[in-house]
Amino acid sequence: NLSVTENEKEINHNKRNKFVINSKFKFQTSTNIRKYLTNNNDSWIDYSKTYLKIGVGEDAIYRLRKSDLTNNGIDPNSIDPRTFKFYLKGKELPIYVSGENDGVFDNSDFIEFVGIKNYGDKDYREPANYNEPYNEFMSIYSDTSSYFLTWDGEFGKRIDTLLNYSSTPVDTLDYYDKFLHFEENHWYDFSLSGGEVRRQNPNIYENETWEWWVQGVGTRNFSFNVTNLKTGLPAKAYLKIQSWASNISSDAHNLAIKINSNPTPVDSTFINKYQVITLQGEFNSDDLINGSNKLKLISYATQSNPNSCFGDWWEIEYPRQLITNNDSLLFGYINLNQPKFAVVKVSGLASNDYSLYKLIDNQPVTKVTNYFLSNGALTFNDSVQNGTTYILTKNEKIKSPKFYYKKNFINLRSQSNSAEY
Repeated sequence: NLSVTENEKEINHNKRNKFVINSKFKFQTSTNIRKYLTNNNDSWIDYSKTYLKIGVGEDAIYRLRKSDLTNNGIDPNSIDPRTFKFYLKGKELPIYVSGENDGVFDNSDFIEFVGIKNYGDKDYREPANYNEPYNEFMSIYSDTSSYFLTWDGEFGKRIDTLLNYSSTPVDTLDYYDKFLHFEENHWYDFSLSGGEVRRQNPNIYENETWEWWVQGVGTRNFSFNVTNLKTGLPAKAYLKIQSWASNISSDAHNLAIKINSNPTPVDSTFINKYQVITLQGEFNSDDLINGSNKLKLISYATQSNPNSCFGDWWEIEYPRQLITNNDSLLFGYINLNQPKFAVVKVSGLASNDYSLYKLIDNQPVTKVTNYFLSNGALTFNDSVQNGTTYILTKNEKIKSPKFYYKKNFINLRSQSNSAEY
């Protein structure tokens, strides 16, 4: 149960709501989850087979049971569960199928997978190139990812279920890099170079996006909450902003971001008219406190009058102790100074029945089953690097996805399906 309390998550990208995500699971959105490649042809579709469309609007572990198939008009008794195949954006993903070895999908059997929301551009922190769409944190169309389940024919891909190491680690990791993303979409606007014709073009260009706030000359404070802080380690801040109103072209705005009472900016720079930039920098977690903290955005006076900017979003990464209060946790690493072979230790657990998954860039998902539970702590040995993400969930809190419908795809490339117009 990745609750708002534990993961500080409030999502509704298509409304004017704030959302804060602890993740790409969104843990570093430019990392593993956003690496899924899209297959732009139909080679993954077997037009003779039936598919079940499934929706996922939250980063979590999901299960499908026999009754889910029956409720959607599918006869599970005619299916060899070893042939289940699972697709996202045209790519088959490995899944875990409990009880499949006997070739029968029984009442106690289930399909288990890690579902991820429909995030946007993997380089969302970077300004887009000229004439290219604005790089978005979330998809501009929907925050829900659509998966397709099918069966019959060849056996499907399955995930590994063990982390195998022959040696014993020396280091212990008892913290992770907490990721917070804050964004509100209040109005759609932009400041775009190239003249009025280009500004009126219906294509989405490099500065066009939903905006949150207007920043004039002065200071704006953004509050965020920190829990179980791990001191003495790197933390980072990011803020994406663009020029809106100025009467000079160069050095139109002078911006800086600071943390709490530290007078030294995390980052500062001038930006030009029409420019989009992400202020970003590292600071020591000693500058933070458990409880309420502030990210400060300062816009200094320049030769420009007017002098205004649009703000899109801001982010904080800080080291947090590996403690959970509700038997579930999404955690990972993005600020390690080097890879580590370590004992990963999660504290604060009150049950003995968990599912644990590991995700890492360009590698298959692993269901970790060789962990140890003792005195409310879960430990496992692993080789950890930046981009490594884990999701731990109490089994009784594993979610069920949204089921849309079963369907047979129609081959619109076939000459037999042509139409006159």
